Amino acid sequence: MAAARALRWQHAVKRMRRAGFTLIELVVTIIVVAILATVLLDRMLFYRDQAERVAMQQVVGNLRSALHLQLTLLLVRNREQELLQLAQQNPMDWLAEKPGNYLGEIDVSTSENLEKGNWYFDKRDKRLLYLFARETGETGKSRGNRVYLKVKLLRTVPANQLAKGGALKSKPEVDGIVLEQLGPQ
Repeated sequence: MAAARALRWQHAVKRMRRAGFTLIELVVTIIVVAILATVLLDRMLFYRDQAERVAMQQVVGNLRSALHLQLTLLLVRNREQELLQLAQQNPMDWLAEKPGNYLGEIDVSTSENLEKGNWYFDKRDKRLLYLFARETGETGKSRGNRVYLKVKLLRTVPANQLAKGGALKSKPEVDGIVLEQLGPQ
């Protein structure tokens, strides 16, 4: 009976050895899983950064459309003189619905403590600011972590408005208005 038990025990040990991992197989498996997890994490961060960039560009597109709508309204109502005031306004006020990550108007002195991944309007410089959630792109090179948007008037000076020496006889006329993006594209 003891011999039969010993024989069954040996067969059970052999089956367990055939069914289990050796130490080397286990280490190789852990290394492969770690490499795959690293690649997956890198791709997830890349796509998260791209999604943030696309969302930011979508807001910029909405702001540009709203600016053109404001320009059109002023021109239709013969209120071209208000174009200069348009350049001083907060562009977020033109939107029917502000983005969820717009946190309001700020002073420049507090800009170092701002929460990343959000929009702000700088009251002093009259420009819109977006802070990216991360500072590096996919290659690890610094791409800058903020984008500024500023309303810019396009002006032309007719030739008959120039006096001798290049001085202006009167203010140049406003030909148009754009929302200029300063910072990473």
